[in-house]
Amino acid sequence: MAQMFMFQKDENSFLDYNKERSPYFKFSEICTTDWEKFWKKLLVKVHAILMLIGWLFFIPSGFLFARFGKKSFENLKILNLPIWFQVHRTFTFLGVSCISISIFCIFLAKNFTWRGTGSDAWYWSQWHTDLGTISTVLVVSQPLNSLLRCPPSNSRRPTFNWSHRIIGLLSYTFAVSAIYIAALKYRKTWSEPTLEVILASFPTFLGFSTWILFGVLQKSGEYHAVEMTDLPPSSSSTNQPNSQNLYKTSWLFTCIGILLGAATSLSILVASKE
Repeated sequence: MAQMFMFQKDENSFLDYNKERSPYFKFSEICTTDWEKFWKKLLVKVHAILMLIGWLFFIPSGFLFARFGKKSFENLKILNLPIWFQVHRTFTFLGVSCISISIFCIFLAKNFTWRGTGSDAWYWSQWHTDLGTISTVLVVSQPLNSLLRCPPSNSRRPTFNWSHRIIGLLSYTFAVSAIYIAALKYRKTWSEPTLEVILASFPTFLGFSTWILFGVLQKSGEYHAVEMTDLPPSSSSTNQPNSQNLYKTSWLFTCIGILLGAATSLSILVASKE
C-alpha cells in the first residue's frame, strides 16, 4: 500500500495491452484522461516515425554518399567543398536532428521516466530503450568526432577514418536492433511485424550491396578512395565517356529512392495503426 495499487491483468481485460507491458498495470494509468492518452499515443507515433526517417533514410543516405559518391561527384563542389561531403554532412545533421527530437518525444510521452535497465518496465521495453539510448549517444557523437578530423596527409587520418566508420556502424546496428524489437513486440504501435522487419532491413541490404560493389571496383582498379583535397582528373580523362560513373551515380540515386520508399512505407504503417 505504501507504493501504488497494482492489479492483476486479465486476458480478456478491456485494457488490452497485447503483451507490451508486464502483467501488472498501475492505478494511475486507469485515471489517465482520454485527452492525455491521445497526446501520449501521438507522441509515441511521432517518436517512431522520426526514428524511422532518421535511421532508415537520412543516416544510410549520408553513408552511401560518403562511401559511394566520392568518385562520382569529385569534380562538383558547393561552397568550396565537394558535393558528396556536403550531402553527407547535411543528411547526417538531419538524421541526428530527427533522432534527437524523437528521443524528446518519447521521454515526454513517458513523463521523463527511464524505461531501460534498472526500471520496472517490460523486458522488451528495457532492451528497446537500452539499444536506442546507446545508438543515440553514438550517432550524436559522430558530428563531434568529425571536428577532430585531421588533414588527409596526416599520419593519424586512417585512425580517424576507421573510428568514424566503426562508431557509425555500431550506432546503426544498435538502432536497427531496437527497431526490430519494436516491430516484433510492440503491437499497439506496429501492426505488420514481418513486413516491417523486411522494410527496416532494406538499408542493411543496400549497404552490403554497395560494399560488395565497392570491393569489386577497387579490385579491378576502377575505383579509389577520394579525399576532399584530391586534385581533379586531367581534362583528357574527363572528356572520355565514363560509363562507370554513370552506373554508380544511377545506383546511388536508386538506393536513395528505395530508402525513402521504405522509410515512408513504415511511417505510414505506424501512423495508420489505430
